[in-house]
Parts: sequence; structure tokens; C-alpha cells
Amino acid sequence: MSKSLCVAIVGLGRVGNTLAFLLKEIGYHIETVIGRNSQQTIKAFEAWQTDYFTLTSEPSWNFPLPDLLFITTPDNVISNIVSRLATYKTDLWQKTIVFHCAGALSSQILLPLAKLGASVGSIHPLKSFALPIKSITEIEGIYWCIEGDERAKTFAEHLVKLTKGKSVAIEPNKKALYHAAAVMSCGHLVALLDLSLKMLIECGISQEQAKEMLLPLIEGTIKNFATKTPSQALTGPFAREDYQTVNQHLQALKKLPEDYLTVYSLLGRHSLAIKP
Repeated sequence: MSKSLCVAIVGLGRVGNTLAFLLKEIGYHIETVIGRNSQQTIKAFEAWQTDYFTLTSEPSWNFPLPDLLFITTPDNVISNIVSRLATYKTDLWQKTIVFHCAGALSSQILLPLAKLGASVGSIHPLKSFALPIKSITEIEGIYWCIEGDERAKTFAEHLVKLTKGKSVAIEPNKKALYHAAAVMSCGHLVALLDLSLKMLIECGISQEQAKEMLLPLIEGTIKNFATKTPSQALTGPFAREDYQTVNQHLQALKKLPEDYLTVYSLLGRHSLAIKP
């Protein structure tokens, strides 16, 4: 496939700027950037040396339809962006492949553009972005979840290979479940660790020291998870059926806000289900 393809990006947050960096790095031309905030959009226009920029709020748009269009806005505004795009140059979409980057949504949300002749798909990097990346090495080896029509999926696989990543294709009706799994292992993991941290603080330990105490335990658990099955990696009182210790935990947790006991109990039940 040609490396001289022209790209438009709608949405200029962390994912949008990461994609712009990646696509430029592998030789594509960032032709148009479209954003909600004028200062942010002009900054991206200058940073990526694009030919066109516009705001989502502009009453009329004036940019050429690209070979590739990526929608990287928050999930709850994708539908509005698609509706707006579906009224723009309605007879010229046949050459364009449109992707959105939402984790939980399928390409069905792009159906209005598919009806105009565009190929449509979704492509979601399984990585949290605290900041836009500055080197392609930061995402080498990560998985990208892809789905869509055949043309879109084929191109997505090609793009992922260029970024030295791995792709996995799933059915559109599994996107929400896929994304929930990602949240469980990332955002929810942070929430769980925060509960552990607060429990140690309740013991009179400073937050800084509590984090230092937990990190080796966390790192060891991740290492075990990486090299063993979940049942083999499981340690602690639930794995060895030490119910006397578990009961002591439950009594202590009853003195804290209800969430602590609820989370401990739910995870404990699952630990019993997967123990060797």
C-alpha cells in the first residue's frame, strides 16, 4: 500500500496526537486536523504541518476528503461528528476509509458514512495514554483491537504492522465486553490498589511508605501472572483455604466504609473459584 496517503484527524487529545505522530512517522501526510478548541487545533495544525484545519463548531467546513479519516473524539460525541460528516461532500466518500478509536463502540456507529460509500472500521490501541507518545518504540508490541468491513480491517492490519504492533479482530457485538475487560485490568486495577493504599494508611503508615511496601508485592504478582495460569499465580489465604485468616480480614474491614468489605468479598469468591 502507498505511503503517500492523506489523513484527516477529528479530535486532538492524547489519542489524536498519538495517531498523528505515528502516521507521520510511517510516512503518511497529515492533511487536515479538526478540533473543538481553537488553540489546541491551531497548535496541532502547526505541529503536524497540515494543509487544513477547522473547528467542529464551524458552520461550514472546507477541506478535501482524505484517504484516511480518524475520529478520536470522546465516545459520547462520535455520533454527532458522524452525523455532521454525513452531510459533507456526500458524493465523494467512496475512496475514504473512516475509523473511530473508541474501545467500547463498534463500527456500526459509522453506518451513515458507509451508506455514502466509505469503508468503515474501528481501531483501538490496548494501551493507556497519560500523554501523547514521542517515540514509536513506546507502543511497539502492543495489541490493537480492530473490526469493520473487509477493506477497513485489511488496512488496519497493515497499519498495525507498520507500527510494529499486533492486531486482534473481534466481532462488532463484542466490543463493549472487550473494553470492559481492558478497564478491569487497568482503571479498576488502579482503584483496587488505591483501596489497598488507604487500608495501610488506616494502619498509621504514610502514603509514600505504603506505596513502597506494595510495589514489590504488585510487581511479583504481575510477574507470576505473566508466566503462569491464574490458578497457579494465585497466592494468599484464599489459595490455601485459610478461612481463619479470611474471617479476621472480614472483621477488620467491617470497621471501614462498606466498599472495602464488598470488594474484598467479591474478589475472594472469585479467588475461591480459580484456586488450584
